[in-house]
Amino acid sequence: MDIIIEAAKFIAPPVAGALVTLFVSDPLKQRLAPVVTWLGSQKDCGVTGKWLATFTFGPSQTEYTELIEVRSLFGSFVGRILPSEHNHANAAHSAGEKPIRVRGTMKDNRFFTGVWMHPNKRSHHHGAFNLILKLDGNHMEGYWMGYSERQSTIDRGEWRWKRYE
Repeated sequence: MDIIIEAAKFIAPPVAGALVTLFVSDPLKQRLAPVVTWLGSQKDCGVTGKWLATFTFGPSQTEYTELIEVRSLFGSFVGRILPSEHNHANAAHSAGEKPIRVRGTMKDNRFFTGVWMHPNKRSHHHGAFNLILKLDGNHMEGYWMGYSERQSTIDRGEWRWKRYE
């Protein structure tokens, strides 16, 4: 009996989603999508957890690494920097406070998109990111783009995430 219940949890949401797609107009589908997700869609199956996130920054494309834990929160995802020996010195200084580093959403279980904030409260760097979750579920790759209020410049660079066990 337990096997049937568990199987129904995984089968029902995709079947419901398929029926909605087949029989309902686009505006109504937009309104029903959160309900289908709430009923058990695997929307957040791949992005939650701990990640080593490495990005390049500045004219010399210096590499920075941070340990980020991503959790689901009210239909979106929030990533906080965790204390770790892997963290770059700039992130290590504020990691004890577990500052929010990223806030975003997942689309099609593959595209993690949102905004990032600098971990240091006194810094005025912030921007957007777009990452793709690789099929193995253990890697994300993409780009960040951001604005520095102090320098009045926009910069960009690669951002690579690797699942941290």
